[in-house]
Amino acid sequence: MATTFASLYPYARTLLGDFGPTTYVYSNDHLDLGFRRALLEESDFSEAPTGSITPAVTAKADILRVSLRVAIALLSPSSNALSYRGPVLSVSRENARKGHLGYLEGLLDSSVNGGAPDIGTYTDLQQYYDAPDEVADTLTELLS
Repeated sequence: MATTFASLYPYARTLLGDFGPTTYVYSNDHLDLGFRRALLEESDFSEAPTGSITPAVTAKADILRVSLRVAIALLSPSSNALSYRGPVLSVSRENARKGHLGYLEGLLDSSVNGGAPDIGTYTDLQQYYDAPDEVADTLTELLS
């Protein structure tokens, strides 16, 4: 028995934040590529010739693990960082996906290494990323 990629699309879309009301950011073809990429790292599962996973992915932990690998595979190479500097205007935006990607990687690490995923990982990771800014703000206040 096998599990089709399409039956796992909703799980992967949820982790990707792909909730388009009429269209999705990631097409089914992109998700299929994500599943193929994810299965390269999976020793328990392999791709069947019909675009499905064998043996069937039925356990919740396995669905989570495969879906996390798909989301990470699709988010990792993308970057939405932006920086522009002109004579009058300067704009910069950090990579907003960095925190979410770290959260997904933390969940995957927890699920692969056993035990329940640590939901607090995102908060801890966000504090880690925010700490230098908080220190800089505190120093600025003290020095002014």
